[in-house]
Amino acid sequence: MTIQAIPTPKGVPSFTMRVTLEQVEYRLDFSWNERAERWFFQLYTSGGELIVSRKVIPNWPLLRELVHTDRPPGELIALDSTQLRTPIGLNDWGDRIVLDYLEAADVAELRALAGG
Repeated sequence: MTIQAIPTPKGVPSFTMRVTLEQVEYRLDFSWNERAERWFFQLYTSGGELIVSRKVIPNWPLLRELVHTDRPPGELIALDSTQLRTPIGLNDWGDRIVLDYLEAADVAELRALAGG
């Protein structure tokens, strides 16, 4: 199984990064929404086209059911190492929460094992 760990900064209310996922470059923007007390992210092509904008939910596939021709073929997930089952706090990245990418072949294998 190929899991690509994506480093995230600690203690900042927003961050942007460029990542290469299965040989394609993307831009990820993460921002803390103070009113909602939640993290949101936007995924862009390397050319700046918005692919998706969503709330970050721990242990939930961030690209789930996303139909877009330019989306990464695998899956992004914000894993909660503590299994607290609570929303991601402002300062949780890098400690409690890690961002991982699972390649498309592994996603397909997991779906086959799960019967779907």
